[in-house]
Amino acid sequence: MTTAPDSLRVWLRQQIDQTLTKRGTESPFLIWCDPQRVWRELLLAAAEGSAFEVWAEDTHELILRERFYTTPRTPRVIWLPVARDEISYFKIFTLEAADVRQWTLPEALASYGVEIFPNLVCRCAFRESVTHCKFP
Repeated sequence: MTTAPDSLRVWLRQQIDQTLTKRGTESPFLIWCDPQRVWRELLLAAAEGSAFEVWAEDTHELILRERFYTTPRTPRVIWLPVARDEISYFKIFTLEAADVRQWTLPEALASYGVEIFPNLVCRCAFRESVTHCKFP
């Protein structure tokens, strides 16, 4: 299956590639914070056929930290299902990362060029999602 050159997958891959190939980045890795847990599958899809890998296991940060410490550095995205300010054991590596990103899906879609109207964004106690709301 081929992917359209203007697809969200290609755009996301380009965003990640640009971050990982910044000048002066010795160990190119990106930490992707995802407290709503909406990015995991999208990141895995973006990594298919790309020059970077995605670590997206929902594991304890201490285990992830040990794995990262002992694994040779290659371009990679490390998915964390926590907010940026909630990173704990892995926090020491945030200073070395090319970036620590936390995007909501509506923010990313807006950057991609999809116009999202305010009355289409619904916030609930569990996650932020794009949906048709029956209330203002």
